[in-house]
Amino acid sequence: MIKRLFILAPALLLVGACSEATAPTLEAIDDHTVAQFAEQVAEAPDVRLPHLGALIRASREAIKASDGGHKKALRFFRQARRLAVAAEDSATAGAEEAARRLTQASYRRTLQGVVSSLGAGAVSEALAGSAAGLARINDRLADREVSARITAYLERIGARITLGETKLGEGEAVVALHHALGAAEAIRHLSPNYVARKWIAEASRLFRSARVAVGDAPTEEEVKALRQASRLLNVARDAHSAGEFGRAVNAATRAATLAAGVLQGRS
Repeated sequence: MIKRLFILAPALLLVGACSEATAPTLEAIDDHTVAQFAEQVAEAPDVRLPHLGALIRASREAIKASDGGHKKALRFFRQARRLAVAAEDSATAGAEEAARRLTQASYRRTLQGVVSSLGAGAVSEALAGSAAGLARINDRLADREVSARITAYLERIGARITLGETKLGEGEAVVALHHALGAAEAIRHLSPNYVARKWIAEASRLFRSARVAVGDAPTEEEVKALRQASRLLNVARDAHSAGEFGRAVNAATRAATLAAGVLQGRS
């Protein structure tokens, strides 16, 4: 979920190797190895781990191809932009609780826009991508010595995918998409550095596209949103350089939300 405050995966601990020299042992893995596995899975073309930025781009293409259709989706995306701008105003004013509520509302409108423009089939694909990513991680960790904490973390991801599948079956596509994306982000969060890089790159792409979309005639609201997005991107890059990956993700996701709102409002 895109939130103001991202909660990263807890520190991963190792279970000590078998103390009996004659007993068969499993190959122990460390945090760095797990992070490498997560990055490989996230980038695997045959896994197709879902990402909100990619879904927003697909939504934009669908809206453009509809030649004036998807008006409901456009309303959702424009509402998301306004809520995101209001969230940043609240954050600047020190109203953190109001900013959190507005950010959550903006995120929900974004998901509603995605579902409205791409349909339930895109949600099903997102769930399948998260399930494939989890299966690949589990395959890579099979017959290796991993901590109970990693095992429990992966089980929670699986439970979230199952919940998303249930919600989709019940017709709650927006909630299902939320769980699909949450599961995918949890897989990426096995490598905090990677997820920060991913979000900074995605926010940068959206920001550049938004600048092109508004051209030389942005509205006052668009100018404000793009200024906020630019400031947050700088915060994200600085935080990443300092190794503050959680703060980098927080700022980059907020920048992405603002830029995406401007972009979709111009569809």
